[in-house]
Amino acid sequence: MKTLEELMAPVKQLTELNRMKMEKAVEAGYAKAKEYKVLTEKRVEAARGIKDAASCNEFMMEQIGYASSSMEKMLLDSKAFLTEAISYNNDVMKLLQSTEARKSIESDLKAS
Repeated sequence: MKTLEELMAPVKQLTELNRMKMEKAVEAGYAKAKEYKVLTEKRVEAARGIKDAASCNEFMMEQIGYASSSMEKMLLDSKAFLTEAISYNNDVMKLLQSTEARKSIESDLKAS
């Protein structure tokens, strides 16, 4: 007969996996938010420097470039997040499969 500790081992492993993945996702999200905040502050400061039509035009051209590069960064960030989600899913599936394999082996041992 299994002890409670043995029965709870897969649950503990899954809980620890969830904690680690969430911690990593939160840290990554926070770092990205700080990057976007810094960029926004720089753009606000640049907007304050608009004094005439020429500087307004220059600002707008820069803004278009920043918008384009920000969109590319967001796409890359989304791709990285998706890659992490797939990795997490694979880890969960491995954990579940190993749990199922143990149950199958134990069932076979009990049957013999």
